[in-house]
Amino acid sequence: MEERRFPELSTSRLRLREHRMGDVTAVYMLFSDPAVTKHYNVELLTDPQQALPILKRRIDRFYHRRGIRW
Repeated sequence: MEERRFPELSTSRLRLREHRMGDVTAVYMLFSDPAVTKHYNVELLTDPQQALPILKRRIDRFYHRRGIRW
């Protein structure tokens, strides 16, 4: 399978980039917020380690050609 580079989108005020496993705290902060999770079909996260499978799934989706999330 050919290697694929994740596309980055940038403006003067915003940069959308590939998820990284180091983003676990940021993902946890989002998915532990009831105002955010009411828009997703996920349980409210209560521990930062619960964000790891979300990140892994999003990273794997791109590399297995099933989707993309910034």
